[in-house]
Amino acid sequence: MVLSFGQASTIHSGSMSTIGRAGFATIAPSNASEHGVISLTKVAALEYADKNIQVNAFAPGAVDTPMLRRAAEAFGLTCEQIERDYPIKRIVRPEELATVVMWLSSPESSAVTGTDVDASGGYLTG
Repeated sequence: MVLSFGQASTIHSGSMSTIGRAGFATIAPSNASEHGVISLTKVAALEYADKNIQVNAFAPGAVDTPMLRRAAEAFGLTCEQIERDYPIKRIVRPEELATVVMWLSSPESSAVTGTDVDASGGYLTG
């Protein structure tokens, strides 16, 4: 189906461990599968580039959602405590991730394929 449109984008959603700059103890299976997302992204980008299909991924950090708030509470944390670990000193907003996805699927990103976009609010820069 995608091949019939002439140009398309496939965008994989990962996590901070996806782009290989962070791994987290006690969740080895999750870390391994997230690294697989990057391998899939790179290989698919190579396989579909000649068909004018871009394949990319984005890796968010903590995103301000009810799920994050529940998880923080389960670990005895507040969102304010989590925010301290981020260079931007806040948690990423869902609409900021939407902007990343919109850009990756737009003609303005037509030269971008096989890459992962760090959308972690600077968490992964260190």
